[in-house]
Amino acid sequence: MLGSQVTFTATAGRDGTTACTMEMTRVAKVYLVSTTDARFFRSAMNRAARQLREVDAGLDLVKR
Repeated sequence: MLGSQVTFTATAGRDGTTACTMEMTRVAKVYLVSTTDARFFRSAMNRAARQLREVDAGLDLVKR
């Protein structure tokens, strides 16, 4: 996972909701080939989604 980065942002909406975004903002490449970091970040993102769902059972989760 050396060189890759995940960014988490939270933005308050006018209607009292909060939009959270997690995305890979930097992907490490070794010899012009992407590393396999996604499997590590995917599990971290799924863990964060579970924790957010514990806070808000009405969580609307969108994966892209």
